[in-house]
Amino acid sequence: MSDGVAARPNQPQIRNLVIAVVLLTALVAAGPWLPDFQFFTCQTDYLPLHTGLEFIGMAVSLIVFGLGWSLRRQAGNSHNIILACSLLAVALIDFGHTLAFDGMPDLFGPSGHEKTINFWLIGRVVAAGGLVLVAVLPNRTWRPGAYFGWMLGAVAVAAAAWWICFLHADWLPHTYILGQGLTPFKIGVEYALSATYFLVAFLLVRRASRKRNVEVYWLAAASWVLGLAELFFTLYGQFTDLSNLLGHLYKVAAYGLIYRAVFVAGVLAPQDALRQKEAELDYLAHHDSLTGLANRLLLGRELARAVRDVVRAGQRGALLFLDLDNFKNVNDGLGHGAGDELLCLVAARLRRRLRHHDILARTGGDEFVVLLEGIRDAQAAMATAQALIAELTEVFVLAGGQDIYIGTSVGICVFPDDGVTASQIIRNADAALFQAKRDGRGGVRFYTKALTDVVNARVELEARLRRGIERGEFLLHYQPLVSVAECRIVGVEALIRWQPPGSDIIPAGSFISVAEDTGLLVPLGEWGLREACRQMKAWLDAGLKLETMAVNLSPQQFRRPNVHETIGEILAQTGLPARYLELEITEGSLMDPGSDVEDRLHALKRLGVRLAIDDFGTGYSSLAYLKRFPVDTLKIDQSFVRDIPDDRTGVQIVAAIVGLGKALNLDVLAEGVETPAQLASVRELGCDTAQGYLFSRPVPAAEIVGLVSGSESARQMIERFNSSIGLGAPVPVRRAGRSRLKKRPA
Repeated sequence: MSDGVAARPNQPQIRNLVIAVVLLTALVAAGPWLPDFQFFTCQTDYLPLHTGLEFIGMAVSLIVFGLGWSLRRQAGNSHNIILACSLLAVALIDFGHTLAFDGMPDLFGPSGHEKTINFWLIGRVVAAGGLVLVAVLPNRTWRPGAYFGWMLGAVAVAAAAWWICFLHADWLPHTYILGQGLTPFKIGVEYALSATYFLVAFLLVRRASRKRNVEVYWLAAASWVLGLAELFFTLYGQFTDLSNLLGHLYKVAAYGLIYRAVFVAGVLAPQDALRQKEAELDYLAHHDSLTGLANRLLLGRELARAVRDVVRAGQRGALLFLDLDNFKNVNDGLGHGAGDELLCLVAARLRRRLRHHDILARTGGDEFVVLLEGIRDAQAAMATAQALIAELTEVFVLAGGQDIYIGTSVGICVFPDDGVTASQIIRNADAALFQAKRDGRGGVRFYTKALTDVVNARVELEARLRRGIERGEFLLHYQPLVSVAECRIVGVEALIRWQPPGSDIIPAGSFISVAEDTGLLVPLGEWGLREACRQMKAWLDAGLKLETMAVNLSPQQFRRPNVHETIGEILAQTGLPARYLELEITEGSLMDPGSDVEDRLHALKRLGVRLAIDDFGTGYSSLAYLKRFPVDTLKIDQSFVRDIPDDRTGVQIVAAIVGLGKALNLDVLAEGVETPAQLASVRELGCDTAQGYLFSRPVPAAEIVGLVSGSESARQMIERFNSSIGLGAPVPVRRAGRSRLKKRPA
């Protein structure tokens, strides 16, 4: 009987068991005061009842033996083997006790009182010995072959008992004297057996309480009842006395308790454990392990059922897709533990706002799904969506004391109006969510047919993008970076383009967002960085006078903890000196929460590369951060350059950024310069460098050679530059100097 297998609910069983044992003990305690009552006038009349009771006891013993045989291969089988083989010996000895009872046929010599008592005492000693071994020995896993050894030992003990009791009874002390009754020896052995059984019961109760195994309590109760039975057998004077009958009944009841303990622990408990494990596995298969909500699998099953139910009832249902805003910032800045805590808090709030029969699911990441059944119309779904949005706009307080503000966007598909299958409804709700996120945070959108076309186009673009990366369909164009003080090209910015076979070149704006959402931007960005470094090294080897190769570092690339190692490997493989590489990092990436941002920047600076803040002024940066960051260049976003010099506010913003850059000893570059007036304005405001269509659109690598080396294209660019600043004659293109590479004070 395994100590490690817990059976059914413990407390009610233990309580009932204690009540039964107390009642049986009270009856034994009242034994001396029981009437001297005889059920039968003579022993011959008692014989059938005695035989029946003994055969019941033997049957139970053999059943326990059979159970032990069936359970011999279980883990923790030693106690089962000991009990089973002990009761096999007891059954065989009790059979001799039954045959030797006065009045039975003289098959092995004359029957008699002493013979039957001798068998009885030997059987009780064997039973007590088996229980003692179970109580004192730890439960082990024995090889199945051990069962045969114990079985042979049990048969040998029973055979020895038969040989002694039937053929050499004179070897044994007297246990019964006709006309006088039980001898002191017999009564003393019964008391010793009773004490042994009580001690075993105490030891088993200790083990049961320590192992929390209710079945060991049943075995302890069996040992206790056997001890009570032995006390009854010290009280009778004639075999037909009431105490003798009660002793036999107690013995049969005790054997039943042993059977119950072995059967439940060895058969029912493992089955219960298996069913419980299956239920746990089924729960895990259909529920989110973090929040306990339904997962995608269970949602699909419940949605299919809901569709059938609402169609049958002539009602409507709705599926709401929710996506948390700003959740990634929590994960990246405070860690995944904080993110998990926030998800659990979100789940609790959403559940609080829903009806008890509404289904709330988490389908992955920060996406939640709500299944509404039995709604009147789309307005009911809208009301629920707005309530959920309002619930999530309230501040969340984490265990660490951090105040977190998030929001959510919601996409809704009403069924069966806009979908009749689970997969169709899920796809349509997802499409509505995609549109809600594109339209701005905190919005709600219902599914329309047009959304399907948008999503299908996006899915197709993602598939084409993956194939394009595999087939090497991407290339780089380069846009000149021009010194506004000297009218010369001092560097280029590498910009990725996509050219599928037989198609026009696709600009980055058409596919970058998809690449970022699908995680493809990291391998694509690494390819672009490698290709830009290779091209710059080739230009330098060819004698081209360029000082800077600027490459965008996407937020996904920058967040990778080994980004500096990757860039170092690329520089080493391409042979490009690090001082020629300028990494452009968006202001939003630098403002991500977390102390490792500054560490990553310093790790990049130790490589020897230059760092630029791209789209400066569009984020939510703090000047305190900027003062600590080891950056070299600020790139003014083209949105501020677009309307100058006519837009006074734009001029003031550019002037402020330039003043900030100069105060921090940084280079300042103006993006999106397209007109001579814009160039004149940024030059007057003090920008060091400019780029834009006024000088050149992004062009293939071959055209950069012409622009830098003084070709017709270069001459035209110089003329445009001179005319913008009021000069009539061309200014020669200067080659010397590295005016952009100013050193910052230590």
